[in-house]
Amino acid sequence: MFRAVPTKRFYLYTAKWNRDRLVNALLDFNEVELTDIKDPELKPLKETTELDEFYTKVLLKLKLKLEEIEEIVGKRIRTEDVEGALYITPEDVEKLLKKVDEKIALLRNLLDPKLIEKRRKELEEVNNKLAWLEEEILSSLEPKVRASLRIEEKHARIFEVLSFLEENIDSMEKTIKEIAQNPSKIKDKTSTVYELTDLLSKMEENWFSLPEDIRNRISKKFERLKEGIHELESLMNQLSNQEKEAEEIQLTFHDEIIKTCQDLLRFL
Repeated sequence: MFRAVPTKRFYLYTAKWNRDRLVNALLDFNEVELTDIKDPELKPLKETTELDEFYTKVLLKLKLKLEEIEEIVGKRIRTEDVEGALYITPEDVEKLLKKVDEKIALLRNLLDPKLIEKRRKELEEVNNKLAWLEEEILSSLEPKVRASLRIEEKHARIFEVLSFLEENIDSMEKTIKEIAQNPSKIKDKTSTVYELTDLLSKMEENWFSLPEDIRNRISKKFERLKEGIHELESLMNQLSNQEKEAEEIQLTFHDEIIKTCQDLLRFL
């Protein structure tokens, strides 16, 4: 069965230049039927070239303006790449030309050699001021930075010396423990004593690299350590010289050496 569909009939007038655009828009609905006007009450459209002349003049102005832009930017402008160019109205073109004139004036100013030279000098002046300011900041910071670096170097040196002393003390402690176990069993007493005195000598060389306040804190212990090492050295030499004497004498030195070693270990 067929169903009646309500329709509307209307007449639409538009400028000649906009006719195709309007027809295409209506046909997009797929439900519009175009017919010739046959109503006797409607007057036919009078043909006029006035609008065409206006449109032609506007297009000519636009073309000249595009050529002017191409001359400034040095690049050809393809109007076919401009989306919506086919649907632009003369009024839109006039507005666009006004905006284009403003942009062209701006471009000409930007490309003016005198203006460019002026901007270059201004930028150079700003750059010089920034360079001067940077130099001033660095100059003001340099003493502080150097002082900070000196402090860091000082701390690093202190740490290095303390680490060295600690390593020597560890080696010294190991040797003294070996002596304390049984002095008589130390085969090369001279070499063992030399090892201790050599370690002490190296410690003394680095001792004066420490700041005075740090030396003052541990000076008493260090002096006691030196005295103990020298005392141990003397006893070991005596033991070495008296090994062939009576056992009673050896035992006496033996006990004294053990006692001295024990005293030293308390300081390490």
